Amino acid sequence: LEVLMQCAGTGILGNEGDLGVVTGVVSSLIQDGPDIESATEVVVIKHMMSPAELACDAECQEIAEDTIAKCEQDFGKVVCLIICRPGQAHVPLEFVGQCLVQFAEVSSAIKAAQGLNRVKFDARTVYTEFAEVSIMGKLQGLFPDQPV
Repeated sequence: LEVLMQCAGTGILGNEGDLGVVTGVVSSLIQDGPDIESATEVVVIKHMMSPAELACDAECQEIAEDTIAKCEQDFGKVVCLIICRPGQAHVPLEFVGQCLVQFAEVSSAIKAAQGLNRVKFDARTVYTEFAEVSIMGKLQGLFPDQPV
């Protein structure tokens, strides 16, 4: 990173005035976590569950209950949690296999998104981002048996 910054604008990275290239590389390297400027009450937890877990009703139920308990203990009041299991029609593709947690307050969601991002969960690294609150109503209709 330090070397890249020293090379900025010298042309050594490919073209004269390559500061924009370095800035893009540096920002992608130092970006650590979800985009707080786009924060909502809804946190998407990616890569938390394996295909086998997603296929098992009991596993999904247990993970949902554990996630709610952990989120409420560490971050704040959970309004709703939805695990978007494969095979359900009309689920936006970007949410299939993901866990969405809606918090009562944006500040709780920010704490959760930052606290859970890059955490190891059963040998998988989870990542977080925010989703629009409106998606939760749509998903609740598709997954009516989920907790909370």
